[in-house]
Amino acid sequence: VVRKVVSSGEERVLESVNMYMTDLTPSGTYLGFGIVDGNRDILFLKPGATTREAFASTPINETQPALPPDGEWLAYVSYGLGGISSSTSGINDIYIQRFPEGGDRRLVSGDAPGIQPRWRADGKELFYVGNDGRMMAVPITPSAGGITIGEPVALFQTSIVPQPGLGTRASYDVTRDGTRFIVSEAPEGGDDDARSQSSMTVLVNWTSVVR
Repeated sequence: VVRKVVSSGEERVLESVNMYMTDLTPSGTYLGFGIVDGNRDILFLKPGATTREAFASTPINETQPALPPDGEWLAYVSYGLGGISSSTSGINDIYIQRFPEGGDRRLVSGDAPGIQPRWRADGKELFYVGNDGRMMAVPITPSAGGITIGEPVALFQTSIVPQPGLGTRASYDVTRDGTRFIVSEAPEGGDDDARSQSSMTVLVNWTSVVR
């Protein structure tokens, strides 16, 4: 893990986590996944610790962990050796589970499996990409028993190709209030080489243009 100061470019190695790191919690815990006994399991490493701890470890694969800002529930993808499936066989389903103690594992995707879970900033809605490429949303409501999980609702179609495996970053992001999305998509038409060479233009210091 390397920390880099944006203004100066100075880099400092913080720790060797020995896993595919995907997130850093507010408390400084490193979160990611690794290969354990041939399967991909979700792991975390506390600051200063030398041994990784398992969070989700079953005979099938768990990847793409995502934490809300409060860090209470972790969402992730669970999938088997069959790869992408449109059935409810447990392949590439979205689950949430209490973090870091584990337990209280809850299926979120219902009859609409998918990949790449991401939380709304307030933790009251979970987004993911369905097997058919549709952007899905699931309401998560605090209740006396912990939380109540609503039914997945399709928001809009994307051209994202579902890949539940080693990819650690979602192909999209969402604003804090969950009303706008930015999605990485290949341009329509053209061959594969043209698609792979597509680019994104980012305008910085845009406020000076407005003034």
